[in-house]
Amino acid sequence: MKAALSSLRDNNAKLTERLINERKTRDVSPRRKREKRTERDIANLQEEIRSLKAQVSELHKVQKKDKKKILQLQIKEVKRDAAELQEDEDLTEAGDSAYPMRKLLRKFSDLMAANSLDGSEECPICMEKLEVNKAISFPCQHILCETCFQELARDKENLSCPQCRRDFDRDDVETIQHTASSQWDALLNVAARFAKIDHRGAQDTSDEEASENFLDDEQSELTSLSETKSEDASSEPEEMITNAPSTPDPQPMVAGPSQTPRKRRILATPESSDNEPDRTEGNGGPAPSTPRSANTSSLAFADSPRIEKQRRLAVLAEERERKRQRR
Repeated sequence: MKAALSSLRDNNAKLTERLINERKTRDVSPRRKREKRTERDIANLQEEIRSLKAQVSELHKVQKKDKKKILQLQIKEVKRDAAELQEDEDLTEAGDSAYPMRKLLRKFSDLMAANSLDGSEECPICMEKLEVNKAISFPCQHILCETCFQELARDKENLSCPQCRRDFDRDDVETIQHTASSQWDALLNVAARFAKIDHRGAQDTSDEEASENFLDDEQSELTSLSETKSEDASSEPEEMITNAPSTPDPQPMVAGPSQTPRKRRILATPESSDNEPDRTEGNGGPAPSTPRSANTSSLAFADSPRIEKQRRLAVLAEERERKRQRR
């Protein structure tokens, strides 16, 4: 009994010691794990901080470049606006717009005649894609890359096109400076500048037309026509007067004193033919066969129609013939 009791006591002491050791290990291991985990987290955080700082510095550099580019674009835009304002001021101040208009027309013609790229051309020799300012155009509109052209034109004054075999002077070839779209934009720009000058010219023309001394074409034509008609009308009676006989009729007139003024009017003006039938009837001469209307007889010789003028001249000619027969 005593031996069994002592063995139980030993086992109890061992178990108690073992329990105490287990409790101690349980209390120590979580701390070590926490300590290890904290050190690892700190290292990761430090690495992340370094990467973030690198990203921030990189972003600062990119932002600085962007600000510089934005400033350059703003300066370019301001210069463009200033150039447009200066151009408008020059156009408004210029007294004669013929020179800038001719200059713009020459520029427009040069742009139209210049060759351009549409983006898909290839050099016919090396089959490389052609680029703006690196492609050469012959007067025949065939294009080569700059490298092949230098090889082809080495120490030569006259060049032969590799496609059409036509000979050209070296000074006649040109460097292509535009694509099809940029050429179109340049043409539109020239057209817009020309429109400004043309619009200003239209305003000047309207101001000139509004002035008092401006000559209207239609009015001037009407004036010239009326002057021509009046000159013709005045020249016809003058010719009649010059062609009329200078000596008076020697036979006395029996009708009375009123016939002398009538005779003078017949010799002076064509309108006196209106009274001629009365005088000829009084003298027994034949009356004119052509009837006359009251409207045409009341008109002056210059304003009467052509048929009436011919009739009056015929009556006057008959009167002269009768005078010659009396003599």
